[in-house]
Amino acid sequence: MTQKHSIKYLFSVLFLFFVFSSVNLFARHIGTGVYGISKVPIGDAADYFADALGGGLSFEFSLSEMFGETLRMEYCPIVPKNETITSAWQFTQFFGFWVSLPFAQTGFSFRPEVELGLIFQGVSLDKEYGELPKKAYVDFLFQFSPSLRFKNKKILDEQLEFEWSPIFSFVTQKRGGLAFLGIRLGLQYIFEI
Repeated sequence: MTQKHSIKYLFSVLFLFFVFSSVNLFARHIGTGVYGISKVPIGDAADYFADALGGGLSFEFSLSEMFGETLRMEYCPIVPKNETITSAWQFTQFFGFWVSLPFAQTGFSFRPEVELGLIFQGVSLDKEYGELPKKAYVDFLFQFSPSLRFKNKKILDEQLEFEWSPIFSFVTQKRGGLAFLGIRLGLQYIFEI
């Protein structure tokens, strides 16, 4: 990574941290959760990788139950498809904005979320392969997740939410990018302040 790219990533992380911290000083609802994810590559990445299965942690802050922000961290080992690749992994940190649209008194809500962040990817190769040396990479990540949430005090604890969400991730790179489709399943515990 060049010095110019290092500075760009540093300023991006600092900017996201500043936005996330300053907005959430006034949060009335704070949530923390765990989730599992499964995703498959689409496009050119499907030639090299089969799928990824991992997990993550999420932290949510909101001024109301209608909109808010999320900070996520997740790790996924990736199953290689190409015989030259012996192993691969992804670690992501991203920040998102969401809007919650409840379905009357059913306990269900539709919650689309847009997330931006950094992805750290590592690839271990059996031998040198073209322009792909043995090392880790840092790139920008865009993710969209239109989730369905369920919260019902008769079935679950009043502060516990179940989440199911399809996810679409796009990783920017010098030459195009990588795209993944997947599913996220998780539980979120909401604290009211």
